[in-house]
Amino acid sequence: MGYGGNNQGSVTRRHFLKTTSAIAGAAGLAPALSAPFVSTALAQTKTLKIIQWSHFVPQFDTWFDGFAKDWGKKNGITVTVDHIPHLEEPARAAAEVAAGAGHGGGGCGRGRT
Repeated sequence: MGYGGNNQGSVTRRHFLKTTSAIAGAAGLAPALSAPFVSTALAQTKTLKIIQWSHFVPQFDTWFDGFAKDWGKKNGITVTVDHIPHLEEPARAAAEVAAGAGHGGGGCGRGRT
């Protein structure tokens, strides 16, 4: 037996209107239900901390800092670049991994916010 009591298996006007109005109503409520969650996510400040060895050409560090800041501004992220001597990187990375916090660049720190 079809929808609405007929034997042909076709959709009746009444069934069609009930179904489409229910779908339209649910679609209309979706933005109202999700708005508090979206606004909370957008309100959170996003930061990226990068640790990088001090380059042997100091102008590269200056260029990279500007590049990172511009990229962050375009993407709505606050970018911080810390430059350290290259021989200190392994110990610093190990300490940040052990502490479970630190820089987010390079995949070594879990302290991304």
